[in-house]
Amino acid sequence: MKTFVRQHEASIQGVLSGFDRVRFRGTLRSISYADGLLKWLCFLKVLLVAFKAFVEGTSRKLRLATERLAKTTAVGKVVYLSGPCDKQKVVDDLMLRHGIGANVTGLIAVLSCVENCRSFELHKNGEVGKLELRSAFRKCLHYYLYLRHPRFGMMHVRIMTWFPMQVQICLNGREWLARQLEAAGISYQRRDNSFCWVADFARAQELFDEQGQTDWPTVLSGVLREYHPEFAALHAELQLRDYYWTAEQTEVATDVAFRSEAELQPLYRRLLRHAIENLSSADVMRFLQQRLTKSGAIDGRFHGEVVSDLKTRKEGTRVKHRLGKNSVKMYDKFGVVLRVETTIHEAEGLKVYRPKESDPEKPLAWQSLRRGVADLYRRCELSRQSNEAYLEALSVVECPATLESLATPASASLEKGDRRYRGLNLLSVEDRLLLKAIQRGEYTIAGFRNRDVREKLFGPASNRAEVKKHSGQMTRRLQLLRAHGLIQKVPKSHRYRMTDQGRKLASAVAYANDCSLKALSQAA
Repeated sequence: MKTFVRQHEASIQGVLSGFDRVRFRGTLRSISYADGLLKWLCFLKVLLVAFKAFVEGTSRKLRLATERLAKTTAVGKVVYLSGPCDKQKVVDDLMLRHGIGANVTGLIAVLSCVENCRSFELHKNGEVGKLELRSAFRKCLHYYLYLRHPRFGMMHVRIMTWFPMQVQICLNGREWLARQLEAAGISYQRRDNSFCWVADFARAQELFDEQGQTDWPTVLSGVLREYHPEFAALHAELQLRDYYWTAEQTEVATDVAFRSEAELQPLYRRLLRHAIENLSSADVMRFLQQRLTKSGAIDGRFHGEVVSDLKTRKEGTRVKHRLGKNSVKMYDKFGVVLRVETTIHEAEGLKVYRPKESDPEKPLAWQSLRRGVADLYRRCELSRQSNEAYLEALSVVECPATLESLATPASASLEKGDRRYRGLNLLSVEDRLLLKAIQRGEYTIAGFRNRDVREKLFGPASNRAEVKKHSGQMTRRLQLLRAHGLIQKVPKSHRYRMTDQGRKLASAVAYANDCSLKALSQAA
């Protein structure tokens, strides 16, 4: 990302990176599965034949308590939604209709609707002649509590009225940052959930980073107790433990605020074209920290799908790369903010450096990333790395240097120590293919090895002698590139990375090679 920012620093006001939308899920783990629910019913001495009446009675208590809560708001009642709709727009209309200003904090509105959920059903097992509980998909009433929190700003709480009574809490990191900036006395200009200008970007980023140090279980459980105290009392009555909180979906965005629309838009058109035409499926998997083969290719055992698409919205034009339920996308927010955003819904395949959960005394090792909020800091870290790698991959698009200024130094022979190195012949197939091979997107983060590139140039070797021959040839070529300052060694490894100069030269040669004479003459 540093290359991209340095390249356009004259047009950039600042950069902010942190949470956008975060959705937490609260689960009562003791009753989230059929056997656990059965044990809890036995503890309360509730027979299975009375299960339906017991659940309906509990649900009725929750509905009555929520209706009483809704009467304390300016709206004065629960607003029922009969079908799918934009709930935030409904709340905005209610605030306008009831004169609820931007300075009002607390509970604003309560919405209700029937939605799908995973719950439990009672079945008769014919083989043993007994009733049993089974997990099943069904529909039940859900409440949405929209509130303006003094610390987090606008957010909502979703409550399921049927067992296992899961809850969701959704907040926005930009809303939160706005309150942090106001408390710190830092001026800003904001459109929707993006900051077009901040008086002190460096201090704003420090405040953004502080969000990751939050004690999430305490804060989220506290929100439930504060804004729906009767719901918390019902839990105590049923002798249920506190919720176990997981990060169901996180969005971490890196915003590059440009000084004007005139400076971003010409660049953004080229960025869109590069993202669609040049970023491969392997690049997307690399950005999202998914495992590839040693050569940087997609593993043959991978049976998923990577999809890239382009869409225009009211905020701007966006390109989105999806891998399962995770994605990385880029769009121009209102024409002046370049946003790259990574969304993580599935934690599978991601790693965190921690001890084993079953044995905390063991040494630290790379373990699977958990959905629990204990690993939320790592999820944020991986998302920011994805954003930065994406911007770094885009840094090749706009370069003020000419092909001549880049090619002339590399084309001249030079001496280093007691060795003489030839200049690159950028018109020769050999040198052009070499630059093309090391420019591949999957090498942006981890770099490349001798073996990775030689397989691209020479193909798989048929015997050990051929491997040795190709390895020697590749070593000499890498030494040549290193002598010209086009690649550099990754410390304490056998890997190399392209330097800024190398990336610019390789991109310039690739673009010039793909252009027609007419296009070149027009550009000149």
